[in-house]
Amino acid sequence: MRILTAATAAVGAVVLGVASAAAGAPPHQLYGKGIRIEYTVETVHPGNRGPHTVFSDIRRTVYVSSTGRLFERTFWSTRGGTRTGEHSPNTSRNGAGEARGMSFNGNALVANIAYASGAGQMTVTFDPSFSSCNGRVMFGKSGGQTMSRRGPDGQMHRILSIGASNFSCSVVSGNPF
Repeated sequence: MRILTAATAAVGAVVLGVASAAAGAPPHQLYGKGIRIEYTVETVHPGNRGPHTVFSDIRRTVYVSSTGRLFERTFWSTRGGTRTGEHSPNTSRNGAGEARGMSFNGNALVANIAYASGAGQMTVTFDPSFSSCNGRVMFGKSGGQTMSRRGPDGQMHRILSIGASNFSCSVVSGNPF
């Protein structure tokens, strides 16, 4: 698990601005298809009795409509419960008010989120026929800053470390919703 630092976070912030201002169109091969994505996020938070770790299982589904519009549904599951988020095309903020963006860059789907301090980026890369995919999730922060983001409880939470693992994805025909 690692947190990327200054240069990566700066690139992520620039990409977020570019992605939401000039979103790249999806490849026509993905029109009318869904992309199912799963991964686990391990987050370490400070606590009164020392650091504690939270594991989140993330399931994201992106649908590329027949006109190339992107729709997204996300499920987060932790020991504390499950929450859902839905985003229609051009949604620039998530339910916690954090800036977000999703666009295509060639054969890659790039999704960004800006936390109160730090950022996350998911990149899904497709094979030449757009029938299979793989990807990764990275997190970054500016040099000596502590990452923080608003949690589902509406409170601001500090993050000591964060990383993603067990990434898998698949392309499915039709509307997965």
